[in-house]
Amino acid sequence: MALILLLALGALTALAVVVAVLLALAGRLVADRPTDRGLRRVRLGLLCGLATGGVVLVALLALGTAVPSWLGLPLAVAPGLATAAGLLVFAAVPAAPVEPSAVRTASLDTRGPLTVGDRRAYLVPAALGTLLAVLLVLTGATGAPDEAGRLREYAIGTAAGVGTAGPYPGWYYALPLLLTTALVVGATMLALRRIAALPSVPGAADGDRMWRRDATAAVSLLTSAGLLLHLTGVLAAAGEPMLTVGLTTGTDAARVGGTVLLALAPVALVAACVLVVRAAVRAVTVRAGRPVPAARP
Repeated sequence: MALILLLALGALTALAVVVAVLLALAGRLVADRPTDRGLRRVRLGLLCGLATGGVVLVALLALGTAVPSWLGLPLAVAPGLATAAGLLVFAAVPAAPVEPSAVRTASLDTRGPLTVGDRRAYLVPAALGTLLAVLLVLTGATGAPDEAGRLREYAIGTAAGVGTAGPYPGWYYALPLLLTTALVVGATMLALRRIAALPSVPGAADGDRMWRRDATAAVSLLTSAGLLLHLTGVLAAAGEPMLTVGLTTGTDAARVGGTVLLALAPVALVAACVLVVRAAVRAVTVRAGRPVPAARP
């Protein structure tokens, strides 16, 4: 089930990116003056990040299915690596060249990576990252060794014997997932620093805040979607063995817990798909009241 959910989100992610790019090219949702190269470059960076994330996600999903001996590790880390790759691409896209006649101004307002967006843009991914980390610690602590000693199964001992099922996100999967989550956090901070570091819009404080807020929202949505996809995989991978062991051993706690986790997995999947589409739409609608500065600091 976990594999089906991941493959479905990979396909939907690719579709969302294609639709967003087509909208950006054909509809031109926001019409800028020809000199607004900096603003278009911000949108281009966000769209390139989304496209890169979709490509990396699909590639890792294909790799995980093509090499069974890796025991699904590429599938487990695919969402986080894809999200981090997309954010790093956005942070690395060069700014538009400086116009020879451009007038540069400086603002006395201090900007940092955690002050350029709305509070919700920071709270949602922070809450999702915390929830994911707590869940991974719990599944890691409850993992049981397989025949090779790898902590990737779920087991319950009863009077009749021990019931086991897997794969389960014990430490064999939980540790790489925790590291991948930390990588996503670091890439998100780099992307936010990129947004905060660009010079202000000359003479338009409100417009300057507007485009930074929109770009921060797009980064937040992309990060949240990646974390939700991680959460989808963990919920599905933990719920299925728990339900199986609960049914075979007659353990009500495991049966109920597995059922709840499996019910939450599609919810997280749908939420992740919605956030990917919203990130794509926000990326092509980043705007400001005045042109965004073209130079990189």
